[in-house]
Amino acid sequence: MRPGRPQRLAIMMMTLALALASCEDPSDDPPAPVAEATKYVDAIVSRIKGNDPDAEEYAEARKIHVLDVDGDGVKDVVAFFTVEGFDGGNNYHFYLSVLRGRPGSLAEAGTLKIGGKGWRHIDFDRLGLEGGRLIVQTSEYEQGDPLCCPSRTGRARFKIDDHGLKEVTNTP
Repeated sequence: MRPGRPQRLAIMMMTLALALASCEDPSDDPPAPVAEATKYVDAIVSRIKGNDPDAEEYAEARKIHVLDVDGDGVKDVVAFFTVEGFDGGNNYHFYLSVLRGRPGSLAEAGTLKIGGKGWRHIDFDRLGLEGGRLIVQTSEYEQGDPLCCPSRTGRARFKIDDHGLKEVTNTP
C-alpha cells in the first residue's frame, strides 16, 4: 500500500529535518584568532582570580575583537572581560587585555583593570583605533547616580608601548 500525500509530505519533511540537523554550520566555529585568543584570555582570567574561590568571570560578557592595533600588518586581539564576586562580594571589575599577533601565535602585551562598579562602565562592543590608541566608549558616574547606572557618556584611551598597556589621560 502506497503512502498517501500527507504521509509522503511528512516523510519528506522528516528527511529534510534530519539532513539539516546533521549539517555543521562552519559559522558556528569561531575564527582561528578568536579561538586561540580564548585560551590566552582564560589563562589571564585565572591569573586575576588568583586563589579567590569566589571570584568568577561573567563569561557571557566577554568580547574579543581582532584588529591590527600596532600597525605592523599582523592581526592582534583586544579582549574585554568582567570578573566579579571577589571575597564573596557583589563587586565587579572590567578588564582590557591586548594580545599582539606574532607569526603562528599571540603574546600578551598587557592587561588592565579599566572599570567596574562605582568607577565606570565599559561598552565592550564599541572599540575604536585612532593614531595607535585604543578608544573605548564608557559610561561615567555623575554625583547621585545609583551604582547600577552611570549616566554620563565618555571615552577612555589606551596605548601599548615598551612597558605594556597604559591608559592615556591627556591627548595631544
